Amino acid sequence: MKNKILLKDRRGSHVGVIASFTIFILFLVGIYLATQPLLKTEKDREVLLESLWVETTNLLSNEMTTVVINSSGTANCTRVNYSLVGQLGEIGIGIAKDINGVQLKTGYSSQSLDINLTGTIENILWAYYSKEFSPPGTVCSGAVEWAQIKSIRNGNYVFEKRVLSAINNFESFKGNLSIPQENKMEMEFTLANGTPVKTTISEIDRDVFVKERKVQYVNGNATILYGKLKIILF
Repeated sequence: MKNKILLKDRRGSHVGVIASFTIFILFLVGIYLATQPLLKTEKDREVLLESLWVETTNLLSNEMTTVVINSSGTANCTRVNYSLVGQLGEIGIGIAKDINGVQLKTGYSSQSLDINLTGTIENILWAYYSKEFSPPGTVCSGAVEWAQIKSIRNGNYVFEKRVLSAINNFESFKGNLSIPQENKMEMEFTLANGTPVKTTISEIDRDVFVKERKVQYVNGNATILYGKLKIILF
């Protein structure tokens, strides 16, 4: 009689363990199913943020050609033939500097970039070409020498001019980006001197995803600087 009672108790205990274990498994499955949509949403937003970063930097960037030239210093002006650098329509207008980074007066004449050498004694000069620069005027008269090109380097940079234009006309700029209707985006750019330039951030009522990186950018004087670009997605 005692053995039958003991066996019955053991069976009851075994059933209880199985029931508890089953409830625990169902609890874990419930947590997994509840968090999956959230995890999927976060991953999708991270992918979207990276895609918007690439699109944004492409729209803010343009090419700049850097040319190192040698001047003999026998004339007041040295002339760089555009045909030796590239097509004028492709490389844009030029800015010139001496070895100390001092900007020199430049002008455009007969498919060439003219550099006024008045006030400089340096023979090695740098010329920077980009469509982002403003067209120069005429600066040379009298004797002109032809410069010798030492090296040519092409690069793609974010331009301060484009950044300011994008932020000041952000609604129009966003029209060129693949932003889903359910998402909103804002942008901020910190210049090399620490000055932030940003869009007007609207009221945020949801999770925020931010991507911020250091980028090289070019100012209006063809100086390459470091700033920070921040993209805010919510």
